[in-house]
Amino acid sequence: MKTETKKGRKEITAEIEDNFGRVLEELLETEIVQKPKKKSSTDLIIAHRAKIQALLDKGHSFEQIRDQLAKINLIISTDTIRTVLRNTDKNGNRIIKPSTGKKVKSSTATRKVKQGD
Repeated sequence: MKTETKKGRKEITAEIEDNFGRVLEELLETEIVQKPKKKSSTDLIIAHRAKIQALLDKGHSFEQIRDQLAKINLIISTDTIRTVLRNTDKNGNRIIKPSTGKKVKSSTATRKVKQGD
């Protein structure tokens, strides 16, 4: 059953009002099938965060860690490793930093007009 949608306000008919709760109940009764999440390099860095931090504490560089991971054909940048370590706590939970309040520049450049032009 395909419902035609139009922009603007929809007139609430008796049929809509009577069936509103019923259709939501139907959805509650359906089982959600979730696809398993694919693992990412970020997931692996988080899972092995303590080991990576231990290597850094011993004096190894991000470049050495990157090169070691390249041996198993995992090509990631040192910036990725740094960012994940910086944005997660020691338990691997993501750290949400408060907004700085700075405005982000738009991708379109603005042109300054010289006086007298």
